[in-house]
Amino acid sequence: MTTLAQSIETHTDWPARLLPQAPKWLAEFRADSWQQALNQQPPRFPKIDYRDWPLFDLKAIPPHIDVPGNLVRKAQAVVTLGRKTIKIDLPADLIAQGVVVCDLEEAMTTRAALFEKYFRKCFSNKAQDGLALWQAALVNSGLFIYIPKNVHLSSALKILQLQDSRQEENFINLMIIVLETGAQAEISQEVSTLGDCANAADLRTVIFADADSTLTYTVLDTLSAKTSAHIYRKSQLDQDARVQSTFVEMNQGNVVSEFYSDLLGSGSNAETKVVAITAGKQTQGINTKITNYARHSVGNIVQHGVLLDESKLVFNGIGRIIKGAHAAYSQQENRLLMLSEFVQGDANPILLIDENDVIAGHAASIGQVDRQQLYYLLSRGLTKSKAQSLLVKGFLAESLSEISDKAIADYAIFLIERSLFNG
Repeated sequence: MTTLAQSIETHTDWPARLLPQAPKWLAEFRADSWQQALNQQPPRFPKIDYRDWPLFDLKAIPPHIDVPGNLVRKAQAVVTLGRKTIKIDLPADLIAQGVVVCDLEEAMTTRAALFEKYFRKCFSNKAQDGLALWQAALVNSGLFIYIPKNVHLSSALKILQLQDSRQEENFINLMIIVLETGAQAEISQEVSTLGDCANAADLRTVIFADADSTLTYTVLDTLSAKTSAHIYRKSQLDQDARVQSTFVEMNQGNVVSEFYSDLLGSGSNAETKVVAITAGKQTQGINTKITNYARHSVGNIVQHGVLLDESKLVFNGIGRIIKGAHAAYSQQENRLLMLSEFVQGDANPILLIDENDVIAGHAASIGQVDRQQLYYLLSRGLTKSKAQSLLVKGFLAESLSEISDKAIADYAIFLIERSLFNG
């Protein structure tokens, strides 16, 4: 296992090697981030110790990527494989309205000023976070999505991103989503792994929601058992903006996730729902935080998780209200269902409130399947696996039923059932 400092000291030229086509400002920004990272430590999270994970092991850069033919035929409008963009199929009417969906290489050239503005915003506080510095210096793939003022997407933009683990390679990905004033969109994203090599992944998404914009954002993460990952997703909301996020975490390897929302404008509204299942001996640590900076802002966190086998799952739910955020609202719910006596589960609700005129609350629970309910289902002739499956789906029903992308919802249910029957 390589530490962050060791990786920097032995790979001094990697920011340039990973993105040789970067313009001058970006090359300088990456090199500066790499040097700053030498003096920083990765952040610590309550009850999550990921220091012995191979997140900072850098692998040789493969010279060529073979693209399986079936990827081009995928139903999603956007498909990427590792560092390579397979397809971007955007309707002509959206292009005519100024909607932009492109990879980072294209954004650096055809949308240079716009891309630079938001890339710098993504890492404006990077000096305080070793993981952010690492990502800023080494990002080698990603997407730039821009929706102009008052443009409404009539259907969901569907994205498939695949980590290429057919060979050893780092997957360091950045997605920037910008909604200008009054824009409305729905984005559905699947993140998975192709291949069975042991690799690290660092995924970062930053959403900029301008005034009166609305985004429904759904992500299904299914990274492989041989992937150690850090996932960071953050929304910044201006006045009366609304972002509704659902993160379905079905990863098989060790993952630490950060899901953050900053309510910067009056009347802004963020709702974050997390569904997670852990199995085998994996560890998932999920930190979900909504910060109310503005008056009359609303933040809701709902996290439901299921633990199998000898796995560990930690939910840290954090609601923070900054002084001056009068009439702010912050609520959270963190619940874990344990299906084995060997699991480790933690549900930690945290409220940090610096203002009096607010409404805030939390709920948390950790428990096992109701024995009476299980006995009743068994008495009706169901197998234990099938009975547990029904109870788990009931436990997760509220979050899963509100996923607007039926394909993702159905696939999530399939993965839940497979985990239960294999466990």
